[in-house]
Amino acid sequence: MESPSEIILKRFNAFTQNNPDVIYGCYANGSDFIRFFPEKQSYTDFFENLKKELLPINITIIKTEEKRNLAKVLFIESFLSLEEGQVDYFSKSILIKSNNEWKILKETREKSIRKV
Repeated sequence: MESPSEIILKRFNAFTQNNPDVIYGCYANGSDFIRFFPEKQSYTDFFENLKKELLPINITIIKTEEKRNLAKVLFIESFLSLEEGQVDYFSKSILIKSNNEWKILKETREKSIRKV
């Protein structure tokens, strides 16, 4: 079973490898993400436009906490945006364990922009 931090890294790597199906599969059925993109194809269409504007740079896992079937992962993702320059997202993801696998349930992000 992949750890909560491995799920976050898996999602970032799927972005770099242009694989929206893997990204979509990282989310729990009850998540805000799945409510916003109830069908995989709707996310795939969104992802195609997103990839045109953002180039992933790196990800750093800051902290991971697990408590029974919930986990919290704090991390920083950096991207190069065509319009904004370098964009850093300071993120917190809450994951839930279901059927012996971790899935992202909820996320919050703060955005920081550095002109390049």
